[in-house]
Amino acid sequence: MLPDLFEKVFETDQYCREEYGTPGIYVGTTADAKTGKVTYGGSLFKNRFLGTMKRIPVDYEMPVACELGNANIMWVSREIVKEIGILSEGYVHGMADYDYTMKAVKNELPALVIPGIVGECINDHGEIYERFMGFSLKERIGFLNNPVGLDFKSQVYHMKRHFPLRLPMFYLMGWFKVLFPKLYFKNIYRSRFN
Repeated sequence: MLPDLFEKVFETDQYCREEYGTPGIYVGTTADAKTGKVTYGGSLFKNRFLGTMKRIPVDYEMPVACELGNANIMWVSREIVKEIGILSEGYVHGMADYDYTMKAVKNELPALVIPGIVGECINDHGEIYERFMGFSLKERIGFLNNPVGLDFKSQVYHMKRHFPLRLPMFYLMGWFKVLFPKLYFKNIYRSRFN
């Protein structure tokens, strides 16, 4: 966390109460300390069906609404917990943060990105996927089901909850990435955040 995190959370909370009349969920953007590249934060859907998203830039001076938030840094107001509870059951490791912000938005509760970068965190997913392409088929299947790997179980659960029409395609793509990892990561994965 950067030293001004709690000051920015307080400012975001004040803004949220004034603009929305209620407290909300506040997502903090993190960056890699070495490269300065944004690693986690809030996003908006570009295409809900395809699951493509665009990360919200950090150059805003005021909080910005998001549809998806990473919980690397996330403040949840007590009133939100009273309204929609805490993280949903059924997630093993990943996706619960996306589920939670999506649930808030569906219930017309504010989910906002705190302005600027408020923490440091590396994103090692790229390294993991580079290694994944060199795994044997057996290792890739294990990694698909590993909670700290691709966590397919949580991702399938997320699809069932929020994108049921997309579930068959998503399930097939999960196995496609196991069977044809280089093709998947070169052509499909890299396009998700562009």
